[in-house]
Amino acid sequence: MFFLPFLLFTFLSADDPICPKYFFYQSDLNLCIVRLNSQADWKTAEFLCSGEFGGHLPSIHNAFQNSLFAQLQMNLTGNFLNYLGAKQISNGVFNWSDGSVFDYQKLQHSSESGDCVLLDSRDQMWKLTPCSRNLTYLCAAQPVASTTTPQPITQSTSRTLSSTAAQITSAMNNLTCLPANRQPLYNCVKGWQYFSDHYYMVLFDMTYDDGETACRSYGAHLASIQSSAENDFITKLCCESACDDTDHNDLFAGIYLTGGTFPNGVLTWTDGSQSDYQHQQCFGDPYDPNQLVIIENTNLCDGDRCARGDWGLTMLNDEDEWPYVVCKRS
Repeated sequence: MFFLPFLLFTFLSADDPICPKYFFYQSDLNLCIVRLNSQADWKTAEFLCSGEFGGHLPSIHNAFQNSLFAQLQMNLTGNFLNYLGAKQISNGVFNWSDGSVFDYQKLQHSSESGDCVLLDSRDQMWKLTPCSRNLTYLCAAQPVASTTTPQPITQSTSRTLSSTAAQITSAMNNLTCLPANRQPLYNCVKGWQYFSDHYYMVLFDMTYDDGETACRSYGAHLASIQSSAENDFITKLCCESACDDTDHNDLFAGIYLTGGTFPNGVLTWTDGSQSDYQHQQCFGDPYDPNQLVIIENTNLCDGDRCARGDWGLTMLNDEDEWPYVVCKRS
């Protein structure tokens, strides 16, 4: 016999579709959501979602939904790791517990064994885990008033919701920064961050080649920059750093590594995107061989004319590790 755990209640507005008892309506997903204040193995979690509440563990069908669920589950459960409704029925073949088509996945390949799937809010990746593991979870159900299955959110719909996603991201990941002259490195937002149809994530302490390889493992590339607004967004992924170079192996203070290089004086990005935008540059010569585009995250340090957000060009060296490595994906 199962006892119902404490439920999270959210009040509906008069205009919201009707949800099953205990659920609240999430308009961006067009789903009813409830959080049960407990941990359970996958089978028990799905039983409680379906048998007691008429829903299922969440299914995800595109990148926008994935981002929203990653942020929503962390906000509601307080935990990074939560069950999804995906389960492996044979080698590499998965089904959703709600019976929907398995048409999207973000499974991170690793040595972890198991047939059930969790969503990690820190990097928004899916990971295999034993089905016997006790985890927190959300339940999702269709609105009672809905008579048809809602269509998956498209790229076009994602554009109209970008401001909502940005607000959620901001609310979830506000940085608490010290004054710049006392701010050590590595105080950055965690996981994928949404901006203008793309997602961005900061990794730490990698060379140019290792950074591009790591980004590709997430289906991304080192970041390209196509506008001043995008440059400003990337610059603010981490707190402004102190000027003390000894914070990072006596080499680099707060600097972002991008995917930009200048072979033969022509700006080229690792993701193959157009290079019609160039930001203000405070040092370096694009016609010097093998120049690499970096972004300053310090401001007017002694003897330096670089403001925060300015580009610098420096020689590409396979041994140099950069503190902030920025990945970007669609």
